[in-house]
Amino acid sequence: MRKAILGITTGLLCFAAQASLVTDNFNRANAGLNTNAATSIGGAYELSQTTGDKKAQAGITNNTAFFGQTTAGTVNAGNIVLRRADISLQNSLAGQSFTVSADITTHNAASASLLYGLAFNYQTNNATYYAARLNTGGGANVLQFVQYNGTNVTTVKTITNSVALAISSIYNLQVTSTNTGSFSYILTGIGLDGGSLAGTVTASLGLSDGYAGLYTSAANNNPRFDNLSITSIPEPATIGMLGVGALVTLLFRRMRK
Repeated sequence: MRKAILGITTGLLCFAAQASLVTDNFNRANAGLNTNAATSIGGAYELSQTTGDKKAQAGITNNTAFFGQTTAGTVNAGNIVLRRADISLQNSLAGQSFTVSADITTHNAASASLLYGLAFNYQTNNATYYAARLNTGGGANVLQFVQYNGTNVTTVKTITNSVALAISSIYNLQVTSTNTGSFSYILTGIGLDGGSLAGTVTASLGLSDGYAGLYTSAANNNPRFDNLSITSIPEPATIGMLGVGALVTLLFRRMRK
């Protein structure tokens, strides 16, 4: 007598979350200012501005990125974003998050208020975004968060320090968001209370996803940026049973009586 025994073995399939990561240390040949940022500094950069009729420009000098503007026009370029268009941020769903950071060199003069830093949640449809910007020459108000809603720039939160930022010094600024309602920050560098300033900001505009990059409020601020890093993490790994694609093992035994 022959018996056929059918054994079916099912397995588990794990879908691992893959983080998107881009870094740029700008360590390449100097590139003169150009309104076509992708050409002037290489990579998938896009340059935009929301104020002024002079055209914003971007370039590389001494292994750092910087901004400028054309001479044509009467009003200086302002609220400029140099963003990476090849990596989209993710923070609108549970388990998603992004982190943006860069080294920023403060201006070499203590006078005037010079604002530059990071842009994130940049929406290309109407250019809304958040900006985290250093305030050089602003006294104890050393870090400012603003939101651009397509029409106006408004202050979200101002961070103070017991002393002003040191001039001609490098500070690292990092922003992380795990949801559309808030983001955290950490600023490290010389002269900061406790060695660093950190906290959380409520994101009332509620922007989600978008893009990230570098920001300056005015092209003539002479900002310098280095080591831009953008990490975007999708939903976490999920584990589920294999269905139709189950591993099927057929075991046939011959039994003789």
